Amino acid sequence: MPETIRIGSAFFDDLATIPDVKSALMRDRRLSEYAFAARHAETIRQHYTKIARLEFLQEDAEFFASCIWRYLNSLDPPATQMPTRPIRPSNSGWFGPPMACSLT
Repeated sequence: MPETIRIGSAFFDDLATIPDVKSALMRDRRLSEYAFAARHAETIRQHYTKIARLEFLQEDAEFFASCIWRYLNSLDPPATQMPTRPIRPSNSGWFGPPMACSLT
């Protein structure tokens, strides 16, 4: 697992303890990485200021938001996933169009 995804997973797990934040992160994962990071950097800054009294720089919060985006998008299967093994032809010996084969 790449380091950015591991970081994103840890931050997401922490932020997801708040249902409204979790729902916003899940909804916004369809944004571009840049738009997601710009939107949720402030989410991260507010959360950690309130919970742990930590103050993140804007660019650090954007980096962590980007890691969350990468983590969330790594959970989705690839849109054009190729089969892992080739599809075997049937043993019938007939490889023509299905309508050309008689059922009797």
